[in-house]
Amino acid sequence: MRGASFKGAKLAYATLDRADLRAAMMMYIRPDRTSILNRGSLTSDGNGIPGGVDFSNCSMKCVSFGNARLNGVNFSGAVLSGATFTGAKLVNASFRGAVLTGVNLKDLGVSADALNDCVLDISATAMAKAGELRARLDAHREWIASSGKQGASAVLDGEDLRPLQEDIAGKSLIGLSARNVVAIGVNFSGCQLQGAKFDGADLRDANFSDADLSGASLKSAKLAQAQFDKTNLRTLHLLNGDTVAPDLTEAEAIEQQFQRAHLDKHVSALGLPIAMVV
Repeated sequence: MRGASFKGAKLAYATLDRADLRAAMMMYIRPDRTSILNRGSLTSDGNGIPGGVDFSNCSMKCVSFGNARLNGVNFSGAVLSGATFTGAKLVNASFRGAVLTGVNLKDLGVSADALNDCVLDISATAMAKAGELRARLDAHREWIASSGKQGASAVLDGEDLRPLQEDIAGKSLIGLSARNVVAIGVNFSGCQLQGAKFDGADLRDANFSDADLSGASLKSAKLAQAQFDKTNLRTLHLLNGDTVAPDLTEAEAIEQQFQRAHLDKHVSALGLPIAMVV
């Protein structure tokens, strides 16, 4: 598999034990010219990303890399929850922004600095705060049901929502403020999230199936591998006659993720970067 590109692929639970995932250089000889594809140079590009096999933004939960040769591999942004690297040979690999929950970091053999921007296991502090977050969400639902007379609007900006996991599915959370939250793998399926603010949130591998995200803002959100099956991403019509369209400006996602979503505009018209639209 030398020099292969799997960017954005779904590879959860794949077994890649002893696989050769090193660099590759190939020469293409045509009648009119000769060209060389160099995918896998151990030297990095100008952004510090090695040019080896590309697993960037892949879903790689519980993948086994036992004794694999991973020289120069790019795991940037990949969801590697529960992956095993026992005996793997990692030279100049990049884990920039990768999700490494449940991974034995000692097997990676990389410096702590190389994992600075990675998402690691839920901290004890975040776990201890789970009860408080549940109470705030309960108060938010009470606020919605009473038209603002009781409870309080929830502002969860910057919080780690992973300890809640399945506690959110199907809940009414209209207008929720969840900017810059960490909600990787969280189940939002069936939620009422009209007008919610998820700007800058890490929502990789989150499930928004059957949720109502009409008028929601997902600006600069990380959405790789997030599910939008039958999700309502239409324009929100307010009682005063105003309309609010969903906002995907600078979100990290691709068009295919929204193929089964309910839209009244193409995702590019909602701000999804053209470079991301495949």
